[in-house]
Amino acid sequence: MPWGCDFTFHNAQAEYENLERIVEYVNKNNQYNITLLISTPSDYIAALKKQTISWPVKYEDAFPYSGGGYDYWTGYFTSRQAAKKLTKDASAILNAEDLIFSKRVL
Repeated sequence: MPWGCDFTFHNAQAEYENLERIVEYVNKNNQYNITLLISTPSDYIAALKKQTISWPVKYEDAFPYSGGGYDYWTGYFTSRQAAKKLTKDASAILNAEDLIFSKRVL
């Protein structure tokens, strides 16, 4: 299962124990002068801020989002509730029309 899926961390204790094993192994067998650590999002952001990197800012909505293949999450990351409702309503109408026309005898 790819990282980040909805049910990836259904057993958090086992996941973190395995992650700790990986971190310990990499740090003991370090051939590339790196050190792994388990952190928090706030510690990660604080470390990024210390780097004084200028990051680009994206102002557009991520709408629609493609998860790969035919997996589209329309509206999942949008802040425009009206656009989400309009898309949902239009989709419901389209599905109803498909049902009506599929029963029509030509």
